[in-house]
Amino acid sequence: MAEPDPPRRELLRAGLQQRLQADVRRVSEHALDLLRAQIAAAFGDDPRSPVTDQLARFALAAIDGAFVAWQADREAALGQLLQSLAPWPVAARRALLAKAD
Repeated sequence: MAEPDPPRRELLRAGLQQRLQADVRRVSEHALDLLRAQIAAAFGDDPRSPVTDQLARFALAAIDGAFVAWQADREAALGQLLQSLAPWPVAARRALLAKAD
């Protein structure tokens, strides 16, 4: 099979990029839905509240960051990186609720 000409190759690349971005958005939204539900259950909050949403977004960023750190240094234990983040949701929730008042 012949290599596509440059304009066609660019169209294919743009289409793949759009599809990849849509997939990343879909997976991220699913992860946020799961995190909102887990955070709401842990604190007895409404999963649709702005505070729960913000905590879920912080959690996703922290998990993504821990994964990137682990990818950069396979000697680092992913579980240990994530475990060090465990105390922050309580403090972050407290600060967000105080700010909301």
